[in-house]
Formats: sequence, C-alpha cells, structure tokens
Amino acid sequence: MSVGQLADYPPPMSLGEFIKHLSLPPIVPIKRACEVQACGHSHLYELRKSGRLRVVRRSAGAGVPVQDLYRLYVEAHAPEATS
Repeated sequence: MSVGQLADYPPPMSLGEFIKHLSLPPIVPIKRACEVQACGHSHLYELRKSGRLRVVRRSAGAGVPVQDLYRLYVEAHAPEATS
C-alpha cells in the first residue's frame, strides 16, 4: 500500500481495520508514524507538543501509540463543522 495523508485512507475504518490495513504494531516506531501521517519528524513532534499525540519511550526507541494515529485518522474524516 502506498503511503499518503491520513485523509486519503479509505473511510470509515475501525481501529482493527486501520491496524490491519497499515500493518501497524501497538507502538508505532517514529519513522513509521511519520510515513503513516505523511509528515516529517518536526511535524510529528509539533503534534506531540500540542497534545494531539503521545510519544512513548520503549527499549527499541521512541514510538507512537497506534490509537493516537487512529484518532488523527478519525479527525481527518470528521465532517466539517458548519457555522
């Protein structure tokens, strides 16, 4: 599967479908999280700083909980709020 913006992934997917479709582990390595999010390390860490996603330490280095990437996917598919 080619990597693209989260909004480009087919909606709607459950968390399980999201994990299976992208072959993601429970804690996604930073490099892979950047690929899934289609962004660089700097943007990923900006998302962390803003509280939109967590970065956790593990023995193999830092990673992002798959639930946080899924939440960004859901937000990317949320209907636009009308004023």
